[in-house]
Amino acid sequence: MTEKLFYLDSHLQRFSAQVEQCVPDGENWQIVLDRTAFFPEGGGQYADTGILGSARVLDVQEKDGVIFHRTDALPSQRQDTPLPSPPELPAFPLHLYHQNTISAGNLCRPDPSGGKFDK
Repeated sequence: MTEKLFYLDSHLQRFSAQVEQCVPDGENWQIVLDRTAFFPEGGGQYADTGILGSARVLDVQEKDGVIFHRTDALPSQRQDTPLPSPPELPAFPLHLYHQNTISAGNLCRPDPSGGKFDK
């Protein structure tokens, strides 16, 4: 199970993590870390993107409590090693935009009786 750092600090941009698994996925890789600040896609919110070591994070998904980071390359030389540089979310403003869009979207719901919007 992946420790979800984004629940502790939604503004976290850098964190340390251990690579637990690297699985080939076509031309990409599915990377599992012991902990992550990358929010997975879900509940209408887009997945975070960023950098793991020297690899770009293209997508983030969660399955059974494990978070998979789809990357364009391997972030480390081997499994069970610390990442060569701290993972980061360089698209931090985009991360906040996703959070704010979801929050605003939850305020404007159609009225089921007439299709009008709540105030």
